[in-house]
Amino acid sequence: MNLRIMTYNIGHYDYGLGVGLPSNIYAEKTENYQQYFDGCGCDIVGLQEWAEYLDQAQTVKSNPTIFNPYFPSNGGNTDIWCALKGNNILFYDRQAGSINNRPYVKAKTIINKHVVSVYSVHFSPGANNASARVTEANALLQMVASEKYFIICGDFNPEPSDEDSLFALFTAQGLHLANCGSFGKFSTWHNNSSYHIDNIITSSNINILSVKADDVYSKLSSDHIPLIADIQVI
Repeated sequence: MNLRIMTYNIGHYDYGLGVGLPSNIYAEKTENYQQYFDGCGCDIVGLQEWAEYLDQAQTVKSNPTIFNPYFPSNGGNTDIWCALKGNNILFYDRQAGSINNRPYVKAKTIINKHVVSVYSVHFSPGANNASARVTEANALLQMVASEKYFIICGDFNPEPSDEDSLFALFTAQGLHLANCGSFGKFSTWHNNSSYHIDNIITSSNINILSVKADDVYSKLSSDHIPLIADIQVI
């Protein structure tokens, strides 16, 4: 069975801790986001930097507006929360937590009669946090070690100097990578094309068929570029 997966750090709509869209562009960008998510054809979307409110005035909640029916983590107005959405995908056994004080959400679904765990994660950013990202990667690998089928959507935040060593921790386990794997490297940070920080990682029994980075910055407003992969659950 083939599915389309997206991971997207929506970056508080590129306004950081201001939380949400300014009033002068709120209506336009909200409509653009709605059209994009409705038309992207993705079965599962993993979000990072999900915020409770769409607007800086904090009057319009993200859920249940354009991101409904996303399953959020603890939510609130910070710059790191994660969320999941399944279009015609039933999520159950949903949970939210943290790895090394970084958030993740997880849910299970049935795909091709298999129980598949789906994650959205957000690793530590910054050049000084390379060792923290290794800790987070190893903890995540330990979490999924007992899972037969899984999909991880995430902003892994490596610097160019440590991305190869970070993602090698996953390939060493026989996992499939949409970014920095057999499909090559995809720039997913709009501010610097040398950063390949967002990824979709699957268990060895889920094939990745194709990958693209969908640069929609002109219509949306996150500083990240959505990464989309078509996968096949064997």
